[in-house]
Amino acid sequence: MVSGVLLSLGLGIFIAKTISSSLTKGVEFSKAISEGNLTERLDDKLLRQKDEIGTLANAMNNMVVKLTEVVQSVQSASDNVAAGSQELSSNSEQMSQGATEQAAAAEEASSSMEQDDIEH
Repeated sequence: MVSGVLLSLGLGIFIAKTISSSLTKGVEFSKAISEGNLTERLDDKLLRQKDEIGTLANAMNNMVVKLTEVVQSVQSASDNVAAGSQELSSNSEQMSQGATEQAAAAEEASSSMEQDDIEH
């Protein structure tokens, strides 16, 4: 009877430590991700587990993969917006320069017309 109790107690401690260890790794992983480290991955041992811990580990790894894709997509969109903004700025400068040149040409034409009126 005493040996059965000791065996049960030992088995209980082993299971508790196994679960606790896996959860600690998951918490450390989550902390790293929350600090912006999207290169972090859980080890294969956790991912191969066929229990709830393994399911959670796989879901967390997949979450990081998707989050990385979202960040890359946002970065790409941001780069596109910056390039578009640069192009618009360049076009605006060209239009402004063209308008200035047209205004100068109109002023010159107006002066020429006034000069012709004075001479005739």
